[in-house]
Amino acid sequence: MQRDSITVGIVSDTHFWLDSPTGFGRQFQQHTRYIQAALLEEMQAARLDMAVHLGDIVCGGGAYGMSAAEFGRSLDWFLRELQELPFPVHLLPGNHDAVLGETYAAVSRALGLEPGLGKSIELPEVGAQLELLHSQGHDADMIEAALPSDPTYGYVQPEELARFEDALSACGNRNVLVFTHQLLMDMSSENAPTEASKATANRRSVLDIMERHGKVRAVFQGHVHVYDVHPVGGVTFVVAPPVIVSPCAWLELRLSRTGGLLQPHALPLPDWADHGAGHPWPVDWAPLHMSFPVVD
Repeated sequence: MQRDSITVGIVSDTHFWLDSPTGFGRQFQQHTRYIQAALLEEMQAARLDMAVHLGDIVCGGGAYGMSAAEFGRSLDWFLRELQELPFPVHLLPGNHDAVLGETYAAVSRALGLEPGLGKSIELPEVGAQLELLHSQGHDADMIEAALPSDPTYGYVQPEELARFEDALSACGNRNVLVFTHQLLMDMSSENAPTEASKATANRRSVLDIMERHGKVRAVFQGHVHVYDVHPVGGVTFVVAPPVIVSPCAWLELRLSRTGGLLQPHALPLPDWADHGAGHPWPVDWAPLHMSFPVVD
């Protein structure tokens, strides 16, 4: 029997730190075990078919001072917890998902990816294809040039651009949804303009591929710790809210052959999670309906 819908959980910027004694700014690293437990419980209750993590899983890089040992321990613990879920979770690395000064090759392999390369997930039941676009394709020289920080901008290496174009060429009449860490499009006017350091440096190359094939209906991004929806030229660009910053939210996407229904969920957390936290959250969390061309 053909399924009518598939439900995908979208998570970003968990910035997990297994035993952090403190938070960082408005982030809640000292509560990440509690937040993680609440997130997994909610996602399991939602009866998802799968989930996608958009990156910044843990707290590597230059901003946090996480040691290599703490990085490895936190990442291993996080990934083991995901294995207990009754559905698969696909993960992309973000800029904080490497030990300071190292490339993203090791973490890519730990996430089941080839270094610098994303992957396609075909969902023929609903006429869709998910494209996980790897935006941490920085080489050793780029990593060194960013020291004493990590490269906060994204970079899609040539091999990943070629894989992405091949995937769009071969997708037939499927509607394509792209998942990546750094931004491919400026945010809406309600939020701050995109800084170069927050965007994918060669995003024009990605957008050109998308425009040539005309198959991409939505793009889901993370990295900037806001929730933003910005339709541009028939593509809905969504910035997923961060899990580590109040209101500690994730997205539920129900896909059908004719569209997607996007529902934000704020985690039910104690009073220490000061909901709002000065960030530009929407007045309400109303579902967003996205219409796709009907697949034959």
